[in-house]
Amino acid sequence: MPFTQGILQIQALTTNATNKRQYANRYYPALETLPHLNLVLLYPGRINNHGDYRLEFNSNALSHPDIVEAVHDCTSRGHGIIITNFLVDLYINGLNANSNFNININVKNHQLNLDEFKQLVYWIVLQEDINFPRPRYMGVRMPLIRYIEGAISALHPNLLSLDEVIRRTNNHGRRPQPAFIHQDITDYLVQNIQQII
Repeated sequence: MPFTQGILQIQALTTNATNKRQYANRYYPALETLPHLNLVLLYPGRINNHGDYRLEFNSNALSHPDIVEAVHDCTSRGHGIIITNFLVDLYINGLNANSNFNININVKNHQLNLDEFKQLVYWIVLQEDINFPRPRYMGVRMPLIRYIEGAISALHPNLLSLDEVIRRTNNHGRRPQPAFIHQDITDYLVQNIQQII
């Protein structure tokens, strides 16, 4: 499912909701494909009434810094190329991204395979295209760039720390900082960021 289709689906849910109170409605996006993945969208959200939602994973709100930390950890374990290539594929193909790689990603102390991780990342970044739509804003590009910066912080902590990436990720209410690119960063990381910019 491309991001445009996901946006239409969420906006239809919000528009057709009989209960308009904040987070009063639930949608389980992975129920058919991954029924064991405890992923729920609570809507309508607090930012607007045209599709905003809160994503919960195992009854806890999921945040962009959670994904940054997961990508950082995955890269630290030697899977930087796979995880960052996957993020670019997700940017291009949405839920149709190739997740046929045998790696596990730790998100909030839960080991997920790449297919499960794809569901989490898709639904958490989708709300950026709803709240900050492209082309005027960065939409899904902002969090995906920050996730790749999480990989950079794993391989080049002397250039960019994980704490700095999280600070850049939590840049609420301010214009997002440009992608972190430096001449000493591993080539594939720069190339993957440039595919998203």
